[in-house]
Amino acid sequence: MKTLVATVALSTFLVSLLFAQERDRRSDPKKEAQPKIEKANWDRIKERIEGAVERGEMTREQADQKYKELKKSLEAKSQGNRNQPKRTRPGSSPQMPRQRRPDALGQLVGKLVAEKKINREDARRIIETASASRPPMQNRPNTHGQISGELRDILDQARNELAELQEAREEMHREHEEWERHRDEHAE
Repeated sequence: MKTLVATVALSTFLVSLLFAQERDRRSDPKKEAQPKIEKANWDRIKERIEGAVERGEMTREQADQKYKELKKSLEAKSQGNRNQPKRTRPGSSPQMPRQRRPDALGQLVGKLVAEKKINREDARRIIETASASRPPMQNRPNTHGQISGELRDILDQARNELAELQEAREEMHREHEEWERHRDEHAE
């Protein structure tokens, strides 16, 4: 009974861990907004340069030269980013997404086995359950809704099993109290 509860709780924890990994793997909205930010910065720089020309702090030739320098530096920056392999770009993971899930699950389950919190049989069942609960990554789109649905189903199942265990515990407690009353009556 205890191992069943531990297995269900651990499975729930592992699924939530996998959900967090999937969320972390998604693209960062800040990175997607970067071209807009660069455009806004360019507009701001252009305003400052044109303002300096109007105030007489800079000549038109100096402003044109400044524009050329800025354009070259922006092109070099974007070209450098394109030439970099994807795995070496900042924010990219060296692992393929398919490799993350089994490695993380195996490491976590291995650590729990080493700490003797679960036995090898439970670890095998957890890994099999996690593998069977989801089709291969290349055959399914990885959407938030599907992961949430799977997590919700697992949590509902765990809640139902927990409720059954609590009912069984209460029943055993009532039977034990009744047995103690009978024992006390016979002792008198």
